Amino acid sequence: MKFLLLISAFLFSFPSLSQSIYPMEHGNEWRMKYANEFDQTGETYMISKILENKKEIGGKNYYQIKTTVYSTKEAKEGISNTSFIRTDADGNLMGITNQTSTEEEIMLPEELSIGKTWIGDQGVNKVIDLNATIETPEKSYTGCVAISTGENAMISYWKKGIGPVAIIINGKLMAYLYEYELN
Repeated sequence: MKFLLLISAFLFSFPSLSQSIYPMEHGNEWRMKYANEFDQTGETYMISKILENKKEIGGKNYYQIKTTVYSTKEAKEGISNTSFIRTDADGNLMGITNQTSTEEEIMLPEELSIGKTWIGDQGVNKVIDLNATIETPEKSYTGCVAISTGENAMISYWKKGIGPVAIIINGKLMAYLYEYELN
């Protein structure tokens, strides 16, 4: 379960891709369902929500994104993590994914192009496609940005105006968007 939360926290630490690919507004919420061997109970899912209040860390204001992984839809409690995200003066998305740290890193550079790389807390991130298609059990998404992490072991897919839509690990669907609410 901790592995699922770690991957989930990583996924939701990219809340921009130019704001239009991951809309950042208080109350926005994304629900993803786990798949294949990543779905430990047959109904493992996560909810990520931008909280109502910003948090000041080191004199900078951050959006707070709470991500909780649940083992069943009926579960009242899950394993949660909060990430802290802001956009810097250059348009780069900066974030703190560890609740015990105040050290921020580039989560996503402002300028995206195929082959663009940057270092994140999970290793090297690389834009591998700006017009990707991904098929999920819920829907087919076209025109997505695909970002690989760690020698292509993980690929996250983002759709303009929606946000994250799928995560692939080692060629297998790990999680997919089944519901979202944008303000």
